[in-house]
Amino acid sequence: MKKTILVLVGLLLASSAAFADTQYNNTSQVNFIVYSFGNPNSATFGETFSAPLTDTILNDFSLFLSPSDSSGQLEGYVGTWTGSEVGSILYTSLPVTVNGVTEFTFNTGGLSLIAGDEYVAFISISEPSYSSYSGTTTIPSVAAFPPSIPGGSAVYLSNSNDISQFTSGNNWGEGSGVDSEFIADFSLGASPTPEPSSLLLFGTGLTGFAGALRRKFAR
Repeated sequence: MKKTILVLVGLLLASSAAFADTQYNNTSQVNFIVYSFGNPNSATFGETFSAPLTDTILNDFSLFLSPSDSSGQLEGYVGTWTGSEVGSILYTSLPVTVNGVTEFTFNTGGLSLIAGDEYVAFISISEPSYSSYSGTTTIPSVAAFPPSIPGGSAVYLSNSNDISQFTSGNNWGEGSGVDSEFIADFSLGASPTPEPSSLLLFGTGLTGFAGALRRKFAR
């Protein structure tokens, strides 16, 4: 009887875990810094990644800068990744002010990705005004093999104010064995995540089933 109840509890816990969202997060593994980001250095940098196999809705992502006195504005982007450059831009944020900020989080509004495909999330000072950006800083990074982010690699582009180079020219550089500090939050894509009330009803059903079994074995 006890074994039966334990199995039922295990099913409930496993079902709850199955509905958990996916997060890519290597912030606890940061072990050095790379690149010079700003004006006149690399104007663009980011992280490539593979979309999860089930949780294919990208809800938000974060990229990071080292503390510095640099100031200006930047924008966040998500695009498909060809292996050498951006294939197409899927998301562009509104301008964000840098002044003293080290973590930049962008809410994509629920961007639908293709399971297992390669993408890149990046930030750039090329727009709205590269010339008004002041100072330089560096990028917190992770030296790891295999990558700390699935399908991941740090990428950068010295494109000044030319955003056409995002998708042309094959001018992106890639950090071999290096990931940018990166967080991405994904949720289930193909079918909706059950509401908490649905999980509660499922748990109540298991509890009732366990009670019925208990009464049967008590006879």
